[in-house]
Amino acid sequence: EHGVLADVLEDIKARQRADAQEAKAIRAERDSLKAQFNTLKGEAQALKAQALSVQAQIAKAQTHLSDTHTDPDPGAHAEAQAELDRLCGERDALTTEHAAKVSAQRQLKADIRQNADRLQALKARGETLLENDAAYTHKVEREERERVRREEAKDMSARRSAMRHRAEQHLEATTVTLADYTQVQTAVLSCQAEVRALLERDNRLRAEAARLRGRLTGLAELQGLLAREATLRHDASMAQAQTETAHRIQAHKDCTSHIVQETQVVTEMSSRLELQLTLNT
Repeated sequence: EHGVLADVLEDIKARQRADAQEAKAIRAERDSLKAQFNTLKGEAQALKAQALSVQAQIAKAQTHLSDTHTDPDPGAHAEAQAELDRLCGERDALTTEHAAKVSAQRQLKADIRQNADRLQALKARGETLLENDAAYTHKVEREERERVRREEAKDMSARRSAMRHRAEQHLEATTVTLADYTQVQTAVLSCQAEVRALLERDNRLRAEAARLRGRLTGLAELQGLLAREATLRHDASMAQAQTETAHRIQAHKDCTSHIVQETQVVTEMSSRLELQLTLNT
């Protein structure tokens, strides 16, 4: 149907173009006829003026001819008659030519009226073609809008299908990503628990180290007291005091060595723990 409407519309436009060319030719013909009419009108007016002038000359010639009746010269009368006949003949010729010009003017007027009628008929037909053109153009535009709407509907359906497909793919990818995220979250929670355990162990080790440092301080004070005691008892019993002091000092040295060893162990454990915390972080 769209193709048929388009063909009809194209035929209307072709007829409009042909009518426009014909109207252009008719207007050119009208202008030519008007120019010819104006030319004939001027020539007729000139002929009429000449005829009036000749008529005036005829009146004078008739008067002169009447005057020759009393002229004793017989040749004067004949000459006056000949002049009058010539003027009458010229007047008749001008009158005939003027009549021909007037008749040609009438014919040109008829042609101009016919030209105007043709132009008016073309105008009426052009208006009809314009109405038909508008009607068929409306139909074609409506059909085109319907076609565009159908195409847009098809395109929208295709786009919806594509969007649905992308949504399904995205949903699948999201499901996989959620599983990965859950696994990673579980690993993170496990690492956090391990870090908390390490921190608690570090706190315990630090507390133990502080306790051992307190014991070392007490031992140092004890060593000072023992030294003072040894000094006080030096005069009373040097040998016994030296022996006892030596035993005590040795005992204290052993205890101190043990404490130093424990302190080194605690320090090494603390260093390893700090290194482990650094690596975990």
